[in-house]
Amino acid sequence: LYRPQGPGEAFASWGLETQLAAAPEVVERITLRNLVENTGQDDHRHQLLRREGRVVWVHVDIPIALAADRDAVFRIERSRDSATGGLRIDWRADPDAGPPPAEGVVRMRVSRGFWLFTSAPGGRTNVVYESYAEPGGPFPNWLVDVISSGEVMNSVSRLPASLADEPLPSLPALG
Repeated sequence: LYRPQGPGEAFASWGLETQLAAAPEVVERITLRNLVENTGQDDHRHQLLRREGRVVWVHVDIPIALAADRDAVFRIERSRDSATGGLRIDWRADPDAGPPPAEGVVRMRVSRGFWLFTSAPGGRTNVVYESYAEPGGPFPNWLVDVISSGEVMNSVSRLPASLADEPLPSLPALG
């Protein structure tokens, strides 16, 4: 787990690197399924808005204890990383691409990150995950750090259990 903070960013990014016992194509497909359908069992509700080739837009409701709930519209794109040859999933907030937020819900306008899956010996996958989000509202940096690092840890820790689930989504291969 690591915490880079770029110049001019309000909060830190969070990242995690690990290795999983499955091929990159399988890990990428399961991760995409979790992002689109929320099969990862978190408390966020996901709704697929549209799909255009390798890009999907997903609306996510995010309940927040002791504060106004949040929502976000994400643009999620699959690609092949030119530097590593690995499979990559990039996302960013696309706040105007979905329905307006419900009354009393704060729309997250800044969120971005990526997953990178590269081959490792023995049919395994090296996984790199980085995430940056600005929740909107008067959250202190320490609280955003706690929430963001927890989200990164939870997203990665759900992957092994998700890998055991079936069926795999039918997705076009990346060239």
